[in-house]
Amino acid sequence: MLYQNFGEEFKMRLGTAQNGEKQGLLDELARRSGCLYLSDLRGADYRTELRKALFEIPEDQFQLEEWNEAAFYLLGIKDRFQTAGDARRAIDSALRSSSR
Repeated sequence: MLYQNFGEEFKMRLGTAQNGEKQGLLDELARRSGCLYLSDLRGADYRTELRKALFEIPEDQFQLEEWNEAAFYLLGIKDRFQTAGDARRAIDSALRSSSR
């Protein structure tokens, strides 16, 4: 399974249920990008909006683990970044190069 390296909490966040818990980074990126589903974040139709949303969110709003999870979910980047900024820049770079 693609998400086996991440905990059950991450797997549950990929669902569409709203249970009142704090939204995760992926949820926030989807909301700010105008995506109806998290899986829409992976599509080319939302690349521009996703790149903009990445930099609207303060790095310290989410823990480093969430930034690493986002890099993995969005791009399959298995690297463990040392800072949220490093993860954000890697995501942005990959999105930018894939939209050419």
